[in-house]
Amino acid sequence: MSKKNKFKTSIGDQTLRILTLLMAISVVVLMVWMGWEMFHAARPSIQKFGFGFITGRVWDPVKEQFGALPFIYGTIVTSLIALLLAAPIGLGVAIFLNEMAISKVRTVVGFLV
Repeated sequence: MSKKNKFKTSIGDQTLRILTLLMAISVVVLMVWMGWEMFHAARPSIQKFGFGFITGRVWDPVKEQFGALPFIYGTIVTSLIALLLAAPIGLGVAIFLNEMAISKVRTVVGFLV
C-alpha cells in the first residue's frame, strides 16, 4: 500500500471521527437546551402550583387544584402495554425474515419494516 493511499485513509478516518464527535456533542447540547427551554417556559406554572403538580392526584379547575400523576401513570401504563404488544411481533417478524422467508419476500418486507 502506498503512503499516499494510507494518508488519505488516515485523514478520512480523522475527519469521520471529528464529525462523529461533533454530532455527539451537538446532541448533548441540544438535549440540555431543550431541558432548559422547557423549564424556563414552565417556570410560571411551577411558581404558582409548585412541584406538587407532579405528584398531585386531583384535577379540579374550579378550585385551581391540578395534579398530573394520573396522566403520567396512564402514559407509562399505555406505553408499557404497547411495548409488550409490539416487541413479540417485531421479534417474530425479524426471526421470520432472517430464518424462513425467501429472498424476494425478505427484500420486500425488509423495506416495509
